[in-house]
Amino acid sequence: MRFQVTRPAGGRSVYDRTTQVTLRKYTPNGEGCSPTVWQAGLRADPGEGLLPVDRG
Repeated sequence: MRFQVTRPAGGRSVYDRTTQVTLRKYTPNGEGCSPTVWQAGLRADPGEGLLPVDRG
């Protein structure tokens, strides 16, 4: 995944990181019913980069 933050004026990138994520399947209406959602949680840290967030 790529996460990029740009300044509104001029569009200059102020934070640009990439990382691998593991997608988790979520079926809010039950298995076999629409929609099927694929999720991953990340936290952007200026010093450490992109960190996984456990959504349980």
